[in-house]
Amino acid sequence: MATPWPSEQLWPTHHREHATELSRHLQTAVKSIDTANGNPLNPQAVRSTLIAALSLIIKLQNLPEVGHLHQAIESLRAETKTANENTTRETRTIKIALQQNTAELKENTNITRAANEAAKEAWKASELAAKVVKDIKALGPMNQGSTAQSYASVAARGGLTGSMHNPRNQRSSQTQTLREIIVNIRDPITIACIRAMNSRSLKAHVDRAIEESSNEHIRKLKAVSANQLKSGDLSIKTATTKDMEALRQFAEDWENRIGNGAAVRIPTYGVLAHGIRTSSMDMDRFNEIRDDMLQDNKAFIPTAEIKYIGWLTRSASKKTASTIVVEFSKAEDANKLIDEGQDQDRLQPAVKVSPGTSGPTAGPRTGSPDPAEPKDDTTNTGPSISGRPTNPEPVPDEEGPEKA
Repeated sequence: MATPWPSEQLWPTHHREHATELSRHLQTAVKSIDTANGNPLNPQAVRSTLIAALSLIIKLQNLPEVGHLHQAIESLRAETKTANENTTRETRTIKIALQQNTAELKENTNITRAANEAAKEAWKASELAAKVVKDIKALGPMNQGSTAQSYASVAARGGLTGSMHNPRNQRSSQTQTLREIIVNIRDPITIACIRAMNSRSLKAHVDRAIEESSNEHIRKLKAVSANQLKSGDLSIKTATTKDMEALRQFAEDWENRIGNGAAVRIPTYGVLAHGIRTSSMDMDRFNEIRDDMLQDNKAFIPTAEIKYIGWLTRSASKKTASTIVVEFSKAEDANKLIDEGQDQDRLQPAVKVSPGTSGPTAGPRTGSPDPAEPKDDTTNTGPSISGRPTNPEPVPDEEGPEKA
């Protein structure tokens, strides 16, 4: 009689469930063998059990190793991290691009608004001009019967007083001069580019050049107006004389941003000293002459800076005595020298001053000597100094900022 054996069954696909069912099946088979008492086993039943065990072994062999799984997971994690970083970077780039587009849209909106305002101003100006022309035409028949008036008759009745001289306008002109910066431009392309700009664009160009200088002393300064002169040079007005002085002092930080060949004109203030013996002055020794002059006159011009010393004319070396030009960087020093020279003999020793001069003959200069000189300076009784005193005290800005 054959030994009873567990019945044949269908094994699950999943290896864990298969192992559980096979474990129960083998436990039952072991019990059957233990109770067989020497009875033979059914070969077919044992065969099906062995096949089930082999099937489980094959499933376990096909399972991936834990180390490989760990490496795969780490690799996937690294790829995910890289993808997240790339996404973050691209998101940041898109955000910056959106901000730039927003700024450009805002700037375009401002430009459009400014253009509309300029168009409105032009339209109002044309309307005003048309109205003036209309009024002139309307007054034409009324004036035909009146006699023509001469300049003398109008002046005799005081009709030109208001138009010929206005102290307020004169003071305003002086104030504007004290707040003006001239930028010399020698590059034709830069001149043409600036000429193509309107007043608003030119002022914005100047403000941008000052701001981009990154100089903490001037980067926050703004121009009141900017206009191109007929020569091609640039005239810049500042709000105060203090702003003008700061922009001149740090001109090298912003002038090249205006364009190629742009340079701020730094004025000098010249004084003429007449009757100087040519044998006592060697212009090739400029440094020695300058240092001696500053040292000997340090009592009343202690902080003076001399930019130039030279003969007034080219033919001075052929004469016994002639006139020299001394150019200072500050008007106060030139004025002080003129005042002291007109009072007493104070300019020592290279240039001596005697009382009684021929009157003011010097003022703001840009570096080139005045060609005028007395025809016969050898007949002078002694050295003298003269000049056109410039007011060293800034005129208060009462008129307010100019319109661009």
